[in-house]
Amino acid sequence: MTKASISLQELRRKIYNKAKTEKHWRFWGLYCHICKKGVLQESYRLAKANNGAPGIDRKSFDDVEAEGLEGFLEGIRQELLTRTYRPLPNRRVEIPKGNGKTRTLGIPTVKDRVVQGALKLILEPIFEADFKDCSYGYRPKRHAHQAIDRVTAGILHGLIRVVDVDLSGYFDNIRYHLLLEKVARRVQDDEIMHLLHVQMNDEKTKVVNLKERGCFSFLGFDFRLNKNREGKTYVSKTPREKKRIEVGRKVKAVLKANWNEPLKEVIQAVNAVIRGWVNYFRIGNSNSTFNKVRNDIEKKVRKFVMRRKKLKGFGWKRWSREEIYQKWGLYRDYRIRYIYLKAAPVQ
Repeated sequence: MTKASISLQELRRKIYNKAKTEKHWRFWGLYCHICKKGVLQESYRLAKANNGAPGIDRKSFDDVEAEGLEGFLEGIRQELLTRTYRPLPNRRVEIPKGNGKTRTLGIPTVKDRVVQGALKLILEPIFEADFKDCSYGYRPKRHAHQAIDRVTAGILHGLIRVVDVDLSGYFDNIRYHLLLEKVARRVQDDEIMHLLHVQMNDEKTKVVNLKERGCFSFLGFDFRLNKNREGKTYVSKTPREKKRIEVGRKVKAVLKANWNEPLKEVIQAVNAVIRGWVNYFRIGNSNSTFNKVRNDIEKKVRKFVMRRKKLKGFGWKRWSREEIYQKWGLYRDYRIRYIYLKAAPVQ
């Protein structure tokens, strides 16, 4: 009698429950799940959803599907089953940072992304059961706004001395042997450990006392402890200045790239940039910053349209604000989303 196979979702749930109830259990027999067609198909779907650039082989998702997705995934599966899979080197790309420096980004091939994703699908439930509730980065069903709310609640409950740590070049300086040792505490599967092994700046730290008008930055916001007109304490979360400058640069780049496009399409492209930025920062004390961004974007759009007409200025007399926001359709929803958290007395 053949045992019926279970779905990937059910498998992940079983792994999570086992890891949660038995904190010292070391999992074995996981490699066979990495090789399953359903796992590789889901990994490919997730990788494609991220729409990343091609790796060192220059093969895109479109190229893969043009050549035949089923054959591509079966090829990966056979390499895994025969233990002949070897990842290619990452394509190294220099990404400019806001301070004028660059960050080196490693872009894996589509094939390697599928294998890495399959590993993540099977191993993630184990470590999700172990991770602390205060951890938010790169975890399923968690996002930056939750972390920001957690920090806000902590400040309001009197946690006002903050160790603000920034690790430069963190991913370039990970000690992988230590990381693999941590994984091995939960995974007793030589083939999984081998697959992980082949895949695989100085600290800047300051202590901030918010009670002494200190400020620290976290996930794009500057945090301060302030008092309102009634003397009540509240946490001020304002978008960092460099984030405001960044969105302006992105809009400028979009306008330049769409110089010959119809105005309607130009506005749609600009709106896509603004909408994402505003939706992220609308949870903070962002009114002042939003006003600056709105005015800056409007001026950039006005100047863009005037230059296309071979005219100078911003067209203040040609077009009213109502025409730009209502007729042209420039993004205008800069409303703040307020979150009220009960404060405890600050010690």
